[in-house]
Amino acid sequence: MEAAYKNEKMKTNLAGNDAMAEIEGGLSQMELTPKTADEEVITQVIEAFGIEEGFTEIEVEVTYPDGVKKEYKQISN
Repeated sequence: MEAAYKNEKMKTNLAGNDAMAEIEGGLSQMELTPKTADEEVITQVIEAFGIEEGFTEIEVEVTYPDGVKKEYKQISN
């Protein structure tokens, strides 16, 4: 498993095992499939990781167990 986590507000930039340790709790709260609507993925990410209003951008890249790769992105105004 490969993981990366970057939070510019908190000045956090992690990769590998450190990133996985940081995001593991949030990941366990999410139920994603390749067919999950993009908006629902972003909503689940916001809730699982406690992202506060006022964020400027969320970008999530997922490789599902069946090999499907998807990118999800939301830019706030």
